[in-house]
Amino acid sequence: MLARCVYCAALVWIVGMLPVRGQEAAPFAQPAPGPAGLEESPPSDVLPMPKEEGPTPPTLPPSEDANPTPPLPDSVGVFTHRRYWPEVWGYAGVNVFATGNKMAPNGQPYYPLGSLFADLNIGLLPEKKLYAYAHGVFWAQKPTAGVTDGNQGNFDFSKRQMDLTIGAAWRYYGPLELRAFAFSYNNLNRGFDLNVPAGYNDGVGVENRYYIFKSNAYDLPRLNFLSLGYMPSKEITGQNGIFFSPGLFARAYLTYEFIPRKYYIYADTELICQQFANPRLLYFDDGFAARPFDKFNGLEFRVGVNNTVDVQVDFTRTLVYALIQVVF
Repeated sequence: MLARCVYCAALVWIVGMLPVRGQEAAPFAQPAPGPAGLEESPPSDVLPMPKEEGPTPPTLPPSEDANPTPPLPDSVGVFTHRRYWPEVWGYAGVNVFATGNKMAPNGQPYYPLGSLFADLNIGLLPEKKLYAYAHGVFWAQKPTAGVTDGNQGNFDFSKRQMDLTIGAAWRYYGPLELRAFAFSYNNLNRGFDLNVPAGYNDGVGVENRYYIFKSNAYDLPRLNFLSLGYMPSKEITGQNGIFFSPGLFARAYLTYEFIPRKYYIYADTELICQQFANPRLLYFDDGFAARPFDKFNGLEFRVGVNNTVDVQVDFTRTLVYALIQVVF
């Protein structure tokens, strides 16, 4: 009996010392997935969506404000000039005449072959508030017996006339500008003397202009204006070859652009009165202008007709021309 009790106690002690199955600690093992684990996971609609890698979104084009201002923008009322100082602007070119004749300053008509011309302006104050200007034209005459060398044939020409106007301009209020100028139209050969050049016109004048700023103020061939002025002294040659004293004059230069900055028509009309306000000479210069090259938008081609009408003697002279000029 005693032996059985000792045996049972020993068996109970051994069993108590053994670990119970399923109670071992597993400190580093992840719990096995089960229903409880799935229930504790948050629903999929609350989880953050993974970032998907795709093509880079297109970059928006820069705004117009980010682009630099072009050299001669067409901003109404804004005087924007190229980036240098002092301000210098104008145009220069060559003109070829197909037909027609012209009255020289000495009262002798001739047939012009072509002309070289330039208009130079130098700013003394910014935004064209005050500047000096000069306009010059050199005229060449077609080959003519007794004027050019007959051995040269049609390839010869004769220097005939040199015109020069210099002055100063003051933009005193908005589109209003006051000008003072002096002019000289010089005969270079074949006056009344067969050997010595003779005959010229000269004088002074004042002019008030009203600009219509449809284009950049420094782009002179496209700058529209109306003007009224007075020439108080000296003489101008009429289309009958007789000198007269000028007086009031008025001018209108207007353009219409089919394609802005590229193709347009122009009309330049001027009336010069004989002292004081008796209409005498009417000038009409009308034509078509083109700037076809985007990279050289200062290069301009023109074809036109120039008419000079002397209303006192009822006489008209007409010139048909083509020219090329550079605007700067």
